[in-house]
Order: sequence, then structure tokens, then C-alpha cells
Amino acid sequence: MTEPVPSLLAVGHGAPVDAESTACELSLQQLVTTPPSRGAMSAISPVPSQSAQPQSGSRHITVTIVLACMGVFISYLPVVGVSVALPVMQQALDASTAGLQWITDAFILPTAALLLTCGMIGDLYGRKKTWLAGLVLFSLGCLVCLTADGVVQVCVGQALTGVGTAALLPSTLALISHVCPDRHKRARAIALWTASLGLGLTLGPLFNGLIVEHVSWRWIFLPALVMGLVTAAVGGMVLTESRAQRERHLDIGTSTRRVDTVSSCYAASSSVLDRRS
Repeated sequence: MTEPVPSLLAVGHGAPVDAESTACELSLQQLVTTPPSRGAMSAISPVPSQSAQPQSGSRHITVTIVLACMGVFISYLPVVGVSVALPVMQQALDASTAGLQWITDAFILPTAALLLTCGMIGDLYGRKKTWLAGLVLFSLGCLVCLTADGVVQVCVGQALTGVGTAALLPSTLALISHVCPDRHKRARAIALWTASLGLGLTLGPLFNGLIVEHVSWRWIFLPALVMGLVTAAVGGMVLTESRAQRERHLDIGTSTRRVDTVSSCYAASSSVLDRRS
């Protein structure tokens, strides 16, 4: 029980209270003792605008999907494109058949061996960091191949691009899954991701064929280098970091065994091919 509000006129002057002042005091007492309703509070308190938040979130989702698709598109440009330039590279570098095979396989081996490991690293230490590291390694590999004067240097550059691709593939999918919790939106985003991968495989030989025909074979790595650096610069400013919600641990032993298994399978298949040839 709350005490009634004393009459201001009676306290101040000691005069008798008339009917009008009594009504005012009763209204004041009801205002003090009665809690305000939800409608009144909503009328008093400013309500934040709800329209700006979905626009900002939708814009961030779109940018994330575009950057993820750009990452996988760039990483798959030289996969088939390098095969177009192998005859010209053989003449320019005086490479053997085994050397040309290593140029191609130097990209495939790190990608196949480190794909799951890079996905685990992204879940533990951040998908954005893994995505940026993949683009940096990929661009560095393209730079090494761009300045190569021998088969060994080309193989080193291809290995770096393979490691970068192994980091880009799982991190781009994880970035899409993080910003698209709804399964229908995530399915559409993954469809765009798959289309970007196929587009890179399709346009790579076409672009590289035109470059090899008109200029040096080394310039086939320049478009991927430029696009990789630009995409990394933009993504470093606009992407947000994310990690796996549940606790995970990086198993170094399993990752090492996976690399050994891939290398052993490749060595066995290479020896069989050498015997047949």
C-alpha cells in the first residue's frame, strides 16, 4: 500500500480543500501509484528503426557471398589453365616430361593433402584469417611462377598456390554458412559458389590460351595475382571474423598421416606410369 499524496494546498496554507483541488490530488496520486502501461512506455520511449538493420545485414551477406565466390573463382583459374601452357613451358624451360608432370601435380598434391586440415584451422583460429592467408599464399605462388626461370621455381610457385587453394575452399564455404543460417538461402549461396568454381575451370584455359598465344607464358599468372590481391584487400576491410561454436582440436598426427598417404599414392602411381612408358 502506498500512502496517499498529501494535499499541497492544505500543507502550504492550511486552507480547506475544495472539490477541484481534491480531484487534482486524486489524479496525481493515481499517476504516482499506478505503473505506466506498455503502450504508454512505447509512446514515450523512442523505438529504434528496424528497417536499417535488415538492409545492413543483407548488404553484408551479399558482400560475403561475392567475396567467397571470388576466392574460389581465382583459386581455380590456373588448375586447367596451366595445362594449356605446358608445351610452351617445355620449350622455354627445356623441361622433361617428368618436370611437366610435377608442374601440374605440385598444385594438386598440397590441395588434396591440406584441404581438411585448413578447414579445421579455420574453425579454430578464424575463417576470415584462413581466407586471407589462402589468398596471400595463392598470390605469392602466382608471383613466384610469374618470375620463374626454371622448372623447380614453377613447381614451388604451384605448390604455394595449392596450399592457398586448400585454405580457400573450406574457408569460403564456412563464411557462406556463417552469414546464411537459413538453409534455403545457404543452398542458393552454395549454388553460386559452385558456379564460380566451374566458371574458373572454364575460363582459365580460354584466358591462358589467349595469353600464351600473344605474350609470354609467364603472364598467365598475372590475372590471378591481381585479382587475388584486390580481393584480399577488400575482404580484409569488410569481412567479419567467425569460428566454430563447438570446441575442436587440431590433430597434427592425422594431418601428417593424410599428407603421407597422398604422397605415397602419388609416388606409387608415378612409378607405375614410368614403367609403362
